[in-house]
Amino acid sequence: DFEASGLGPDGYPIQVAWSDAEGAVTECWLIEPAQGWAVEEGWEPAAERVHGIPLDTVREHGRPAVWIAARMNEQLADQTVYVDGGACDLVWCRQLFAAAGLEQRFGIGDYWDLLLEILPPSRTRQPGWQYALQDAAWKRVRSSFGGRRHHADTDVRYLVELYRIALGRGAR
Repeated sequence: DFEASGLGPDGYPIQVAWSDAEGAVTECWLIEPAQGWAVEEGWEPAAERVHGIPLDTVREHGRPAVWIAARMNEQLADQTVYVDGGACDLVWCRQLFAAAGLEQRFGIGDYWDLLLEILPPSRTRQPGWQYALQDAAWKRVRSSFGGRRHHADTDVRYLVELYRIALGRGAR
């Protein structure tokens, strides 16, 4: 999962997290604004209100794009990583790797397509099926981990719990 400075054309990634194949969140990093990114222009106060991460925090505690991209390649190489942010997550990942000057060594798949593959049509044809699953997943995350929505690590935990619910597995 990525968090970003904003959804506008100058937006850029500010945080990324991922899990291992078993669903444990293995890494979560703030991303230092890279040279060439429109740092001030791309920072949207509305986005900051959503994720709650100030630009000063990103600047002070962010890791360089090359370091993060290398870690992602090291841990995710030859795998498909599923994201729920569609085109936005793809753009932010590409921005990160372009700033790092590295080739991405993993694929990105659509999280909702993955869920549709494992859920029976009898369930997905029910009105509101997505909202019911999402609500149950957020309840599990809040009770097990706490955290804040729209922080990359919390959002990854939510996606893992949503997947477990879809598979019919209990919380872990």
